[in-house]
Amino acid sequence: MEEKASSVECHSVGDSSCWRFTWTIVNFSKLKVSKLYSDDFYAGGYKWRILIFPEGNNVDYLSMYLDVADAENLPSGWS
Repeated sequence: MEEKASSVECHSVGDSSCWRFTWTIVNFSKLKVSKLYSDDFYAGGYKWRILIFPEGNNVDYLSMYLDVADAENLPSGWS
């Protein structure tokens, strides 16, 4: 049986907005990727994802970012 690289737990309320996001990465120390995205999740009415660089992004330690998952669908000038 193949292990999944990650699993996601997102607890929703009636309007499908996510109020807690949990991302479990199996065997993190054995990852052989330069970057890894979580599954998408909704919070505040927008679609997000977590982006990590296990070996760092121009640094020598883990880099982690909150990334908007559908930037091309957002209004011009959105931030």
